[in-house]
Amino acid sequence: MNLWHVLSIFLIIVFLFKMPVYANDTMKHEPFLASFSGVLHKCILQRDKISIAGDILNNDKWSHVYWPSYDEAKKSIYFVAKDGLDQDADANIYSISLLPLSQKPKKLIDNARHPSLSPKKNLLAFYRHPNQLWIQNLKNMNAQNFASDIANYQPCVWVSNTHLLYIDLNNELVLLDVPNGEKQKVGYSSIVPGVLSPDGKKVLCGSSDGMKIYFYFPLSNTIELIKENKLRSMGTSFIWLPDGSGFLFTMQTWSNILRLNESRGLFLYTLSEGKETLLLDKIDIFGGAFIPLK
Repeated sequence: MNLWHVLSIFLIIVFLFKMPVYANDTMKHEPFLASFSGVLHKCILQRDKISIAGDILNNDKWSHVYWPSYDEAKKSIYFVAKDGLDQDADANIYSISLLPLSQKPKKLIDNARHPSLSPKKNLLAFYRHPNQLWIQNLKNMNAQNFASDIANYQPCVWVSNTHLLYIDLNNELVLLDVPNGEKQKVGYSSIVPGVLSPDGKKVLCGSSDGMKIYFYFPLSNTIELIKENKLRSMGTSFIWLPDGSGFLFTMQTWSNILRLNESRGLFLYTLSEGKETLLLDKIDIFGGAFIPLK
C-alpha cells in the first residue's frame, strides 16, 4: 500500500468522525397544520427548519382561518373561518376532511370561535360572544352553554375528556367539570391556557402580560415557570412537538424591535436544553397540530 492510499484512508476516517450526528427524530419530516396570520397551512418541520407544503383552503374564498383542531381517526380538521373576504362576515366553525382534501368545508356552528376538540374527539368546545363557553356533542350535534364568564375571545383547553380549563372575566384560571357543570377556581390568575401536552399531563400556558410561559399540571394543581422574557413579548398560542420534547411559540425578535416593529417570529423551544431557535420571521400563529405519520 503506497503513501497515497494510506493518506486517503486517513482522510476518510477523519471525515466520518467529524460528520454531524443527528438524532433519529430530527431526521424525520414532521408534518403539521398551522394557522399563520389567518391562513391555514400544511407545513413540514425537519432539522429545526420549517417549510410550507401548501394551503389547506382556497384563500380567495376563505379568510381569518384560526384555531385548527385535528381528528386523526376521521382525518378531519375543525377550524374557525370567514366565508369570503368580507371583513364584516361572521366567523363560523367548519370542518374539512383531508381524505380527500375538499375545497368545500362543512359549516358546523354559526357565530363561534376557538374550537377545541376533546381528547376522545366526541366533544367540541367553543367560544361565543359575549363571554360564553359552549360544548357541542359531535355525535348527536346537540350544543349546550356551560359558562358565561369566559374572558373575551379567549380559548379553552381540554385537560381530560370531562374537564375544561379557561380564564374568566376576573383573569382567574377556572376548571370546568363538564358532566356536572361545576366550576372551580384553581388559585392562579393572569395565566392564559394554551394547549394540552401529547401525554395529557400538563398544559402549556402563556401569561396575560405576554412575558412568561408556564406548565400547568391539572392533577397536582401546580404551575411551573418555563420561560420568562422581560424585554420581548411572547404569544399565548403554542404547538407541541409530537413526542412532547418541545413546542413552537412566537416571540418578538431583536431585529423587529430595532425597527420599532411589533411583529413576532416563530421559534422552536427544546425542553431538554432550554433552547430557542428562530424558524420563521414575522409570523403569528393561531393554533395548530402535528399530523401523526402512519
